[in-house]
Parts: sequence; structure tokens; C-alpha cells
Amino acid sequence: MLPDGDTGIELVEVTAHRMVVGQTIRIHNDFRLGGETHRILVQLNRGWADDQGGLLMLFGSGDADDVRRVIRPVHGSGLGFNISKSSFHAVSTINVGERFTLVYSFREKVD
Repeated sequence: MLPDGDTGIELVEVTAHRMVVGQTIRIHNDFRLGGETHRILVQLNRGWADDQGGLLMLFGSGDADDVRRVIRPVHGSGLGFNISKSSFHAVSTINVGERFTLVYSFREKVD
């Protein structure tokens, strides 16, 4: 049992991520032993339209045909997820503009 107010995780780093025209992030899961265990993404993309690309895709496996959800990078929105061997995700190619995301990375506390 954790003490009141203790989440069992700690902030490792905050990264400002910028994607430009032509960039894509292929399917991956971010998992590595001893690495981060949780991530929060905050989108900073005022007026973003679907035809600009940059859609976050969540997968049920490492297979590109196994898309479970597509998330628009709506300005001010956020998404948190556990990092595991099965947390597959990707970002579609940027067609127009620049896509900005704040990435908060956490790991389980080690006593």
C-alpha cells in the first residue's frame, strides 16, 4: 500500500517534441527493461486539421493493420498511457505544418 498522495511513479523528463513535413514515427512500443513505465502527451497544435497528418495511432499489436484507435493532435488535449511490450503506437506522416507535443515520461519509483 502506498502512502497517501504517493503515486508510485516519478517524473523522469519532459521533452518538447517537434515534427515537420515528411516526418513519420513508425509503430513502436517504447518498452525497455528499467526504462520509463508511463507517458503523458500534451498536444500544442492550434487549428490542426486532419489533412495535415500527424495523427496518433494506437495498435493492438505490432501489425500495421491492427489499428485500434486514431487520435487527432487537438490543441490542449492530453493522453496518458502505460509503456509495455504491447503499447504499440505510431504517428502518421506530417503533410503540412509543424506538430508540437510535450512528452512527460515517468518510471516506477525504486525504494
